[in-house]
This record gives sequence, structure tokens and C-alpha cells, in this order.
Amino acid sequence: MKNNKKICIVTRALINGGAERVIAQLANYFVKNGIECSIITIDVAAVAYELDTRINVDAIGKKADNKVKDRFFRYAALRKKIMRYKPDVVLSMPEDIGIYVILALIGSKIPVCVSERNNPWVMPDVKITRLLRKIAYPLADGIIFQTDMAKSYFPKNIQKKGIVLSNPVDIARIPEPYKGIRQNVFVAVGRLERQKNFPMLIKAFSIFYQREKNFKLVIYGEGRERANLES
Repeated sequence: MKNNKKICIVTRALINGGAERVIAQLANYFVKNGIECSIITIDVAAVAYELDTRINVDAIGKKADNKVKDRFFRYAALRKKIMRYKPDVVLSMPEDIGIYVILALIGSKIPVCVSERNNPWVMPDVKITRLLRKIAYPLADGIIFQTDMAKSYFPKNIQKKGIVLSNPVDIARIPEPYKGIRQNVFVAVGRLERQKNFPMLIKAFSIFYQREKNFKLVIYGEGRERANLES
């Protein structure tokens, strides 16, 4: 009898976040459909999402005090773990993790798919990581984009191996539409970081506000950009 298909998902950690939520949803879906699924996290952190008990979560964690050595040893450990699992494919997200998964598995013959989770014009925001993306992405077997615009950022050879997939939605968690009296409020929720581009939202609302003075915008979140947004 042929063995079940195996997939290994690699991410930084399963803390609260959009990519992490998607990983939990996908992993639960995979195992419910007979696909063996393992999740490897680069960092050690509490798992914030409910996972099927059949899903194995394997954390690597810190390997050295020196930053360069720590990264080298972590990705050496990553390669070793993936080779032990022998998956049919590796799915990595977000993009900075995908870069190093691709490089860590060079010569392994294990297919790697990367999920682009951010605006590629802005993220990653570290120059060396952006350089490594140019080196690594041509070696990927597949790339998942969230939008056609994100896909358009990359050269044709990258676009050809890519596909645009929207985020999965758990219909069971969507509440019934509210039928009461609504307030004239726009609400935004997210990490207050540069990549989220809340200044664009504020600028757009300011244009709208010139016509509709009885509306207001409320933003919920924490992050390094909070002070800038409040000023």
C-alpha cells in the first residue's frame, strides 16, 4: 500500500499572527484529509492556535549566543529535521523563512514552496535578506502570492512558478451580520509596523473625512509605529 502524502510546514513560531493562523488552518485541513503534517518552528514559543493532535510541532530554538553562528546552526538543524521527516514537499512562510529553507535544502531534492505574506516592495526590510531572496527564489519549486500585484513585483521566471491564492476562511467562525443601528466608525486592527502601512489608511480616511465629517477612524494595535501614528 502506498504511504500517505507528507508535508512539512516551516515558520518562525506559532504565535498570534495572520500567517500563523493560516498555518494552523492548513495543517488541520491537511491531516483531516489524510495528509501527514509536521510543523517546524525556528523559535521556541507557545502555540497560540488549536492544532489537531496528529500534527507534530518541532521547535529548534537558540543554538548559540553569536548571531551569525546561531543562524548557521539553526538552519543546519532545520535541514537535519526535514531530512528526517522525508516530506513530499515543504511549505514555508513568511518570506524571510522561505529564503533560508530554500538555501538550507539545496541538494536535498525535496521540493520547497514559499508563501509571500507581505508587500514585496517593502518586506523584507533588511538589505542582506532582500539580496538572499534574489538568490533563493529562482531555486524554489513554487511560490504562493496573495495578490496579483505582489506577483507582478517579481521577474517573469519567478512569476511562472507562482500562483495567486487568497487566505483561507473558516466559514464556521463568521458571525451573522449585525442588524442593529451602526455607528459611523471605521475600525482597523493590526500590528503598528511599517509594513502594515497605516499612514496610507489615515491619508485615505482624511480624504473621505473632507466629505463626511460625521465619521471617525479607530485603530487598535501595538508596535514600533505607534508613536508616529499618534503624533
